Amino acid sequence: MPIINFSIPPALLKKIEMIMSQKGFSSKAEFFRYLTHIYIDLEGDKEEKRFAALTEKLNRELAKYDNVPISSLEEQLTDI
Repeated sequence: MPIINFSIPPALLKKIEMIMSQKGFSSKAEFFRYLTHIYIDLEGDKEEKRFAALTEKLNRELAKYDNVPISSLEEQLTDI
């Protein structure tokens, strides 16, 4: 497994250690792996929700034209 090293300010480290102690994380590596998984999952959820919202908007827009006859492409281009 690859190793990643980074620095954090002492004040943040104290907060991290407090949370680790409260939540029962055995190491900083475990804590950061957990946070990474949560972040990736949340980003995936955001993308799925965004896609669902866009799909819904498109469906509402298309529903406006359910009973509207649409001119052929040739007819539309002659107006240009």
